[in-house]
Amino acid sequence: MASQAPTAPANAPAAAPADGAAALPGGIEIFRAGTHRDDAGNTHTFTRAQLQELADSYNAALREAPLTVGHPKDNLPAYGWVQRVFVNEAGNLAVDAHQVDAAFAEMVKAGRL
Repeated sequence: MASQAPTAPANAPAAAPADGAAALPGGIEIFRAGTHRDDAGNTHTFTRAQLQELADSYNAALREAPLTVGHPKDNLPAYGWVQRVFVNEAGNLAVDAHQVDAAFAEMVKAGRL
């Protein structure tokens, strides 16, 4: 098993935007530990340890994950990129993003996404 990545508070600052990109707050929660129901009605339980394994396996240098709306077939359009994945203090999966589209960032900040 890979070494555990350090946890960061949900409000940890993200890196400053580059090339006119907008900034999003650091530590945006993307998935919560617990039991979830899929589209077929099946339940699946994810523990904090499993989320930590997911976070530990993320390697932006290998392939950065795109910021998208929903789960598009081709991961397009990309509104930014996931710089870091980690488990926050609440035990949930969170990301720091960079190179974020300004309009997308405003929608996130306004709670519309």
